[in-house]
This record gives sequence, structure tokens and C-alpha cells, in this order.
Amino acid sequence: MQSTTDLPGMEEITFPEIPVRHWPSRLPFEQMGNAGRIALLVSHGTEIDPHAVLFSLLTVTGGVIGSDVHLHVGEARHYGRLFCVLAGASSRGRKGSSLAPILSIFKEIVPEFPEIWTSGPLSSGEGLLWRIRDASEEVDKEEMPIDPGVEDKRLIVLDGEFAAALRAMKRETNTLSAILRNAWDDGNISPLTKTKPVRVTNGHVCFVSHITTSELHTCLSESDAVNGFANRILWICTRRQGSVPFPERLSREAREEIGANLSNALSTAGKTREITLSPEAKSLFAEAYPILTQERPGLYGSATSRAEAQVMRMAMILALLDGSPVIRQEDMVRSLHCWRYAEESARFIFGDREPDQRANKILAFLSGGEKTTTQIINDLFGKNGVGIAEVLEHLQAVGKITSRKEKSGKKPTTWWNLSGNTVTDLTD
Repeated sequence: MQSTTDLPGMEEITFPEIPVRHWPSRLPFEQMGNAGRIALLVSHGTEIDPHAVLFSLLTVTGGVIGSDVHLHVGEARHYGRLFCVLAGASSRGRKGSSLAPILSIFKEIVPEFPEIWTSGPLSSGEGLLWRIRDASEEVDKEEMPIDPGVEDKRLIVLDGEFAAALRAMKRETNTLSAILRNAWDDGNISPLTKTKPVRVTNGHVCFVSHITTSELHTCLSESDAVNGFANRILWICTRRQGSVPFPERLSREAREEIGANLSNALSTAGKTREITLSPEAKSLFAEAYPILTQERPGLYGSATSRAEAQVMRMAMILALLDGSPVIRQEDMVRSLHCWRYAEESARFIFGDREPDQRANKILAFLSGGEKTTTQIINDLFGKNGVGIAEVLEHLQAVGKITSRKEKSGKKPTTWWNLSGNTVTDLTD
């Protein structure tokens, strides 16, 4: 493991080196401030995974706070926009129930909450834009916009079926992936269309969705794996916590405590335009930066290549949940803990998969033993074997396979095998 134990406050945080693949280590909820406290309260006496609660809480809180609050890092502005996908081995991970108590509390303390959230589904870019559209440029006889648009540009999507969104993105004319990428960045979206364009200024979109790992492996396209869509998402492993046939309801005392904490966070956000970083938080982030930005291979690397931005956004929301307009050292430590869990989740979910599905087929094929180049091409790809030599060279260059040559007639035969560190369970 690559450790950051030399950093103040980071004694328990480690980040996985490339060969490591395991279920993420549990977050130290007792040290996670109000976010951790709320996650434990909601999951107590139930089968709900507290990690699902915590990351859902961060996402929804960031969505409610909106784009009035931001953090400057150099010339970049960061907002509390998070995309979170809860991934479990099966549909019994209690992902969907993790948000129910928090949603009911938000509805009590935020009068406009019913108007800014939707259960989805995420299916088209146009549908998403319509929910937060600007007023139309066309006007009536009284010089008023024909369509007044939507004044509140916050949108929180809680979609229970992320697989459906991924399948929709594979359609040639579907713009959901591109629009979500733009929404995560700056919220100003002006798609080029032949018909009357729907534009969004300063949109603020957050979403929580659910998927099983097998659905994800089937539905995530090669394009969305590498085009910046996957790395804008926090991929979070969740699983059922024990067997509780009669789960406890959230007590009145717990609801009141959560409501008070959320109200305090929103009150602090309402008085704050720009979140700042304390000197200690800056120093800690600077020390962690080389680790956060290191190159990682394969689909796992593609899905985690915005680590530094994700850490800043989570630190901002964690600070506000503690009622602080300043990101303190403890907020940065907590955000790094969250990122460590998200990174280990991505490592567990994606394993040694490559964005190129041909590479994954080759790795799965070699898990059955050593094969020649001819066997790989003929048995796996047949007439579609053009470019396979380059795929084999890439896999060898990143250390996932090895080769040896064997004299055989006029031309030597090349045999290929998995390297010792390659994860071979590529079909789950």
C-alpha cells in the first residue's frame, strides 16, 4: 500500500497501489463529523450500508446548496456538484433505502425541495435540460418570453436504475453523456441543435443512482469509459449490512438531530458566497496531490482520474455540514478518507478491465492458460482481428500479460500469458 502516514491527520489513510483489489476498508464514521454521525444514525438497526447513506447525503446536500456557493482553486471554480453511483454485487444491497429518511427531512426543512428533485429516470440530455432551462429567446407580442423557463436551476436526480441510463447513452443520437459532463463542469449548457435550442445558464445538477456490478460491466460503453464521463462519477461499493427482518425506524430524537445539522449547514451556505481553505487544509492537500494525480492504468484509472477535483468538492460539502464556511484540516482529512473509499471502490468494481473490450476478452481468454497469437485472433475475433497485435502490445506494456517466443518452422510462434498481478475475474 502507498501510505500518507507522514501527513498530519492522515495516519489511517492509505491509497491502493495498482495490484491491490479488495472490498473497500470501512470509513471511520466516528471521525467524519456530522456527515458520519448522520450516516450512523440513519443506518442504525437496519440493513442499510452507512457508506451509501454518507455519499448520498453529500450529493443531495451539495445539490440543495446550489451554485451560489463555490470554492476557488487557482482559476478553477468548484461547486458542490457530485455524481454518485452506488454499486452492489446484487440488487439486495439496500442502496435504494439509504436516502429515504434524509429525503423526508429535507422536505421538511427546504420548502422548495419537491420542485428541485426528481426520481428520474436519466434517459435523455434534452429531458434533463428541460427541467432547468433558461427562458426562451422567442417573445410574444408583449416582448415576454414565450417560455419563461425555470428560475431555480438546481436539479437533484435520484435514479434507481443507472443501467437504463447507460443503455440510453449507447444510442447514436443520445446526448445525455455529453450534457452530464458539461453540467458537472460549469453548468452552462448550449447544445447545437437544428430545432429551437434549449439553453441552461448556471445549472446545478447532482445525481445519485444505483447499479449492480454485472450491469455496469455490460452497459458502460468504451466511449463513456474514457471520454471523461466515468471519472466525473463517485463509484461507491455498497452491500447489505447483516440480516434485519424488522428494521428500526429513525427515532424522533435522531430526526431532530439530523434536521438541526442540515438546517445549520444550509444556513451557513446561505451566508457564504465563497468557501475558503485554511492554511492547514492547503498544506495537507498539497502533500496528498502527487498521490491523487498519479497515473493509474485501465478502466480503473480512467474512472478515478479527477481525484483532486472530487476531493475539493467533498471537502467543501463536509465543511458546510459541520457549519463551517472554511475548509479546515479535519474537513480535508475526512474528504481524503471519502476519496480513499471511492478509489478502492473503483478498483474493486473495475478490476483489471480495460476501456477496450477487446483487451478484456483477451485477458479473460488467457485466464484459461497460455495461448498463441493465432489462437487469440482466430478463436476470439476471427475476421475482426485487425489491430489485435496493437492490443496485445498495450497489455504487455502495462504489465498485464507476458510473452515468449518458441521456434517453430521458419517463423517463431509467440505465446501469451497473464502476468502474476493481473486480476482474472473479468466476467462477473
